[in-house]
Amino acid sequence: MSLIIVRGLASKKEIHLNVSKNQINLTLLEFLTQEGLPIASSCRGQGSCKKCVFNIDELSCQEVVSNFIGKKVSIDYL
Repeated sequence: MSLIIVRGLASKKEIHLNVSKNQINLTLLEFLTQEGLPIASSCRGQGSCKKCVFNIDELSCQEVVSNFIGKKVSIDYL
């Protein structure tokens, strides 16, 4: 099993999330939502609202989970 570390910049908390084989090709937005983390998005992952920002300037709806295995993902408001 693989791991992604989510760091809340507001709370300074780190959450360790296990990634299953079924989740590896999800977008980061889909994965974090499945895991119960509140990710802002009014366009439902179409990339037009630009609300699902992480790591300062990346959109979670346009990044795949497999690219972040073993890495930290930072979310401002968490």
